[in-house]
Amino acid sequence: MEIEEEINYKVKNFNLEIKSIDTVEGIVTFYASVFNVKDSDGDIITENAFTKTLQERKSIIRHLYQHNFNNQVGKIIDIQVDKKGLLVTSKILNTSLGKDVLEMYKNDLLQHSIGFQIVRGEYKAEQDTYFINEVKLFEVSSVTLGANSFATTVSLKSSSEIEYNYLKLKEKIKSNTISEKEIQKLNKEYNNLKSLIEMLQDTSETNTVADKITTEESEAVKADEIKQSEVKKIDVKQIIKNIYK
Repeated sequence: MEIEEEINYKVKNFNLEIKSIDTVEGIVTFYASVFNVKDSDGDIITENAFTKTLQERKSIIRHLYQHNFNNQVGKIIDIQVDKKGLLVTSKILNTSLGKDVLEMYKNDLLQHSIGFQIVRGEYKAEQDTYFINEVKLFEVSSVTLGANSFATTVSLKSSSEIEYNYLKLKEKIKSNTISEKEIQKLNKEYNNLKSLIEMLQDTSETNTVADKITTEESEAVKADEIKQSEVKKIDVKQIIKNIYK
């Protein structure tokens, strides 16, 4: 199923080769992303994912250090795609940070990562894979984070990550390919979310002036509490399946 919603900011970290380093001129050529390799998040970036964004944003894509827009470390002088992936050539800035980064390049201490939004993607249940078909690219970064596999996701606990995983989970449920392990993880996340909601409700109740609560409102609160206690007894898998039938 094709998903065309624009997802918020994501980053992916790739342990890929650095093609060349010119320490005299401070010019580095490297792959910032790779095509058709499934990463630990179950994603594959396809060959045409960067086509449109390079046509529209090529001149404003930045080379950063650690995804920090206040730490621009190089000026991109060429960015293009080849059969392997997204190939970037950048001239490292003659700043204290730039000199430090160039030294780290010389000692093979850096990897590369991209900061982007997913514009269009497709989950294929038979392959248990999410294909990223189009992105909006904002920056490429030199990063010091280690990679656990050939291509891994730098996981950010943000609304973008939640929404992104939600879309993939929704497709799995629709295609009935969700595993027991994923159900266990979902139950755990559900319980964490429920605890947070209860904490927020307790805070809200503390700040509520008791004499402003009418008899009708009190009855509504009691009814809601009964409903919540009933929800606790329902299996999470069944709830979600009922929603997305």
